[in-house]
Amino acid sequence: MVFARLSHRLTDELRVLLDYGLDDETRPPRVSRLMERLHVSRRSFAARVKSVGAASPHTLLNWCLVLRAVNLLEHTRHPVEEVGRRLGLSGAHVFRELLKRYLGRTPRHLQDPKDWRTVVDAFIGFVGRGPTAPG
Repeated sequence: MVFARLSHRLTDELRVLLDYGLDDETRPPRVSRLMERLHVSRRSFAARVKSVGAASPHTLLNWCLVLRAVNLLEHTRHPVEEVGRRLGLSGAHVFRELLKRYLGRTPRHLQDPKDWRTVVDAFIGFVGRGPTAPG
């Protein structure tokens, strides 16, 4: 999984937040569920998220969806519509827009296993610890 490829470049706090955001692939990540699992208030959760470089909890959860999506695209032959459905998104167009906004890529571009570097660079750039992916 892409997360395993970038895990060594993350702070301990960010790794914990992502672990909670990525652990249940049967349901989309939700702020309320993560707060409950971490035993923190909304305010504390927002502060933790900001401390790792994320603009907001919503942004961090979208990154969790992106990382899940890349994993599904890389390891399955599911069509884009199925990947979007598995992520809990309302349609393939929402899925495409999510990837375009966060990675500057379409799902088709990410089916190449060599493109994981784009994801890692974009995510590391997102948290302010490295290069950003080309747009």
